[in-house]
Amino acid sequence: MKSSSAGPGRTALKPKTVILLAALLLFVILLIQNRGSVQFNFFFWKISVSQVILAPGVFFLGFAAGYWRAHFGRRRDRVRPVPPPPPTPPQIVNR
Repeated sequence: MKSSSAGPGRTALKPKTVILLAALLLFVILLIQNRGSVQFNFFFWKISVSQVILAPGVFFLGFAAGYWRAHFGRRRDRVRPVPPPPPTPPQIVNR
């Protein structure tokens, strides 16, 4: 018989799921603690935004920029395989 620490009829959470839930909980705590408004200048505009909106917005902008750079960036950054040298013609020996 298989014994499980999660109890009868329940399955244990995978480590990846536990880490994801912990990160989500920390992110929610960060948002709750930063409910205030922040004002920043962009050229001649003064923009006032809630930090609850600004924090996830900056996070997703950074994620999108990294994803775009990884998949659509300059191709010369990637390593190209070196093609093999052309085969040499056979040598004819006269005897």
